[in-house]
Amino acid sequence: MPSPAPARPAIRTAADICRGYKPEAGDRALLDDQMTPREFLQALTTAGRITGALQFLAQVLPKREAVRWACLCVGRTGDAGRSPAEARALAAARSWVDEPSQAGCYEAWEAAQAAGLETPAGLAAAAAFFSGKTMSPPDLPPTRPPDSLTGETVHSALLMAATAMEPSEAEAALGEFLKQGTALAEGKDVPASPPAT
Repeated sequence: MPSPAPARPAIRTAADICRGYKPEAGDRALLDDQMTPREFLQALTTAGRITGALQFLAQVLPKREAVRWACLCVGRTGDAGRSPAEARALAAARSWVDEPSQAGCYEAWEAAQAAGLETPAGLAAAAAFFSGKTMSPPDLPPTRPPDSLTGETVHSALLMAATAMEPSEAEAALGEFLKQGTALAEGKDVPASPPAT
């Protein structure tokens, strides 16, 4: 007798995803229990709730792709004015995206702390750290990061990256960040590093 085919994982609804973090009330008001993630993302975008769309997308993307997205968006702000510690943090996050490992998570956390969690690059590196199997030091029992923490940190990195720009450019940057994240969610190949200029 042939063995039964493995059960396919249930497709999560947008409501399932939203239970894992805290959307703003205005974002939640657009949510229908049966919406797919794509439908909810479209509803947020159409309503002009771009920060809510970014927040949701950061939770929808697999962790590696979410960190890739943060690297791409933070990298867009350019190297001018970025401290050596921030450059190292962004490099550590990109390195983890290229080759995810727990050792890479620890390296990213060290770089994040050096850059500061009040910087976009520091947050991108922290998001890589929170994507690992444990937040504990190597000599202690593992403590698994909350599932939503990578997405929350990526969202903060995106907002901070836009805030670091000229006010006249910030809104357009958030829209561009959303396009890039949507492309990643659709499986399009978007490099972690910005194109050479």
